[in-house]
Amino acid sequence: DVTGVQTCALPICLLTFVFFFVRPAFALDPSKTLSQYQLRTWTSEAGLPANYINAIVHGRDGYLWIGTEEGLARFDGFTFTVFDRRNTPAFVDHNVQALHVDAAGTLWIGTRGAGLIAYRDGAFSTLSTKDGLPSDRILAIGSSADGTVWVGTNGGGLVRVRGTSVDALTTAAGLADNRIVSLDVDNAGAVWAGTESGALVHVIGDRVENIALPEMDAVVAVEAARDGSASWEYRRSVLGRAR
Repeated sequence: DVTGVQTCALPICLLTFVFFFVRPAFALDPSKTLSQYQLRTWTSEAGLPANYINAIVHGRDGYLWIGTEEGLARFDGFTFTVFDRRNTPAFVDHNVQALHVDAAGTLWIGTRGAGLIAYRDGAFSTLSTKDGLPSDRILAIGSSADGTVWVGTNGGGLVRVRGTSVDALTTAAGLADNRIVSLDVDNAGAVWAGTESGALVHVIGDRVENIALPEMDAVVAVEAARDGSASWEYRRSVLGRAR
């Protein structure tokens, strides 16, 4: 059931890198307006590898991790530490497209051409087509409570990684499109994924359900809700919800 499609009043985009450091918690006080907070902007002049941000995630280590076209940056609130192909062998391609932290605290890094990179215990390791991935172009990453990592690829479908096991769901298995540009995993372990062609995919176990949407536009963002539904966003800033 697809409901509640509406056009946003403002486009959702990143013009520069802005965030808040609020102590003792990261949550903002809903009783305050945005103008009541102190805002600060960081750019490449402050050490960010590039001004165009593809992904941001808060790690279990307390750092903020930022994915850019020119590498991965770790931010401690004061300085940036950059990981790229010049100093980190895992980054054969350092164009970072997606970031995700799983329940165990592992940072998963999706690259444009170097496959999937995992950062745990201070070390980077790589999972690529040499290890069974159907594509080295990673666009989205999510995970479930049991440790399964789900990966959206550009052309290789939706990939499930469990330990050393890698298997892919593609159009041959009923997937609407092999270009998965967004995904999220709900509390029950079901996956909601958005495709480049504008379909919403719901995966429960090995069952694949394709949901036709009103607009034929890339589904660039998906968020699973606790009640089993999901909300999504099209590339041109139209929002919707599926149950």
